[in-house]
Amino acid sequence: ATEVEWAKNRRLTPEWYLDGIGEHEPPIPAELMQRVFRDYERRKEANGQVDFEDLLVTAIELYERDRDALGVVQARYRAFTVDEYQDVNLLQQTLLELWLGERDDLCAVGDDYQAIYAFTGATPRHLLELPERYPHAVVVRLEANYRSTPEVLSLANRLVPKLGGAGKTLRATCPPGPEPVAKALGSLADELDVVVERVRALHAEGVPYEEMAVLYRLNAR
Repeated sequence: ATEVEWAKNRRLTPEWYLDGIGEHEPPIPAELMQRVFRDYERRKEANGQVDFEDLLVTAIELYERDRDALGVVQARYRAFTVDEYQDVNLLQQTLLELWLGERDDLCAVGDDYQAIYAFTGATPRHLLELPERYPHAVVVRLEANYRSTPEVLSLANRLVPKLGGAGKTLRATCPPGPEPVAKALGSLADELDVVVERVRALHAEGVPYEEMAVLYRLNAR
């Protein structure tokens, strides 16, 4: 299902799937994935159903085919704001460009370092290339951070240039705190050992268990 979503967000049909995947590695052999994709589309059409990507595709096809319908939208909506622009995919970007037409009345907000929807075909490229598409655009860098301590931001500022993307230097507004510790561990067991050791050490220093928290992000969810 994720692979079908990925393909459709790149405007790939089952017929063009093999030619369009490039270096992308599908979850099953490409020829088999193409057959699954084709069968999915066939069964969906036979049942008179559409999926979320179809809603975007059919809207794009309508506006590309019917200039009167597009004119209605362009006359009704004069300006657009796009939030989380780093997570826009090709279908969404195409729809936005159709809505805008020749105009440039666009406000986009985003952070390329927070792009998390690549698995659906989203890319921060649309955000990063916006000043190239609109050379006269006003770019406002929001670098004052109200969430993290100077120590955490200092670590982030040392790490993020290695990721590429837009240059930024985060500035702290919070008071100082403890130095963060970054560890690269080889296994889940090693991670658990480090967490347990830290919890025990904090508790031995007098920190109640109920004042501790373990935050984690899991790729599978």
